[in-house]
Amino acid sequence: MKTPLKLLPLLLLLALPAAVQAQYTDTTNNGTITITGYTGSGGAVTIPDTINGLPVTSIGSYAFQNYTSLTSVTIPNSVTNIGESAFDDCTSLSSVTIGNSVTSIRFRAFYYCTSLSSVTIPNSVTSIGDYAFSSCGSLTNVMVPGSVTNIGSYTFQGCTRLTSVTIGNSVTSIGNYAFYYCTSLTSVTIPNSVTNIGSYAFYKCYKLTSVTIPNLVTSIGNYAFQYCPSLTSVTIPTSVTSIGDWAFSYCPSLTNVMIPGSVTSIGSGAFNGGTSLGAITVDALNSVYSSVAGVLFNQSQTTLIQCPGGKAGTYTIANTVTSIGDRAFDSCHSLTSVTIGNSVTNIGYFEFSSCTNLTSVTIGNSVTSIGSDAFYGCSSLTSVTIPNSVTSIGSGAFYGCSSLTSVTISSSV
Repeated sequence: MKTPLKLLPLLLLLALPAAVQAQYTDTTNNGTITITGYTGSGGAVTIPDTINGLPVTSIGSYAFQNYTSLTSVTIPNSVTNIGESAFDDCTSLSSVTIGNSVTSIRFRAFYYCTSLSSVTIPNSVTSIGDYAFSSCGSLTNVMVPGSVTNIGSYTFQGCTRLTSVTIGNSVTSIGNYAFYYCTSLTSVTIPNSVTNIGSYAFYKCYKLTSVTIPNLVTSIGNYAFQYCPSLTSVTIPTSVTSIGDWAFSYCPSLTNVMIPGSVTSIGSGAFNGGTSLGAITVDALNSVYSSVAGVLFNQSQTTLIQCPGGKAGTYTIANTVTSIGDRAFDSCHSLTSVTIGNSVTNIGYFEFSSCTNLTSVTIGNSVTSIGSDAFYGCSSLTSVTIPNSVTSIGSGAFYGCSSLTSVTISSSV
């Protein structure tokens, strides 16, 4: 018997859900569906909210991984979880609509979705896993909702077109490498809820111009803002107790830094290479650190920790100083001469490296060793007299001193 022509559209419509659902593999658990795989043709995909009458509540791990023909995806409101690497390496995926019941976006969920230009994270989300949007090089802006409490490690690493980020006011921690190499990021709003900024969090954010660190942050991680060449100002609040190694190093546009009285630990090279940094000023109430004429010392001023990179002209290290921190004068391009006091016993590793305008150095008569690469790249240095107290000179100590014509080395070396 022939089917009447007027019934054909109805029959085709009834057959469509089964055809769509056949594109997915899934598992059933306690009356709910987890999608575990996809076999369709890609393009624009709308994930069904039910399969065989059961609600779809989870996109399983690796479900769409490497599906390069996928261009857009709509995740229904029934879904609460987007699994590990669910859309990992979907390089043609340009847009994602996430349903408003999703609470968790897991590890590498959208990793290396290089065409993903926009994503709205709904207010239902409380957790964003490590690497979740890492290497999404087309993503231009992100709003992390107030429901999220933690931004994981590497979450937005390598999102090179990301220009702005708004972080919701429930986030307490910005993970290690969270915005690492976000080279177009110009602004970021860090809410007052944040207590920790992880290591490398904003490393190589080349266009980031200013940062206000909120009043609850106690720790700024190692390398957190290293190589941020557009960073001109930073406000460190009185809640901060620890500034990590190299935290603000090689930020050549940073002009001044104020260390509050709360800071009890400043890591190695924290402000190294700041060629515009005219002064590091320490609050008079600080019990661990002090500053004199913009130079950072310990409280007793027996250890010179860091000379700001913008220090110009001549500088004399006082006889009260017995120790100079490694790289303390590294990349002080405007220094022309230095006198090292008679109480200093050691010139450390890379101590005066890349002081390209340094023409003369007077070494005090208590110095016993000159560390490796101590004067590396001091291309204007013309002569050096090494006193009789010196017994050891490290490898490369004067490497790259292309103007050096005269060196006097004592027989004690």
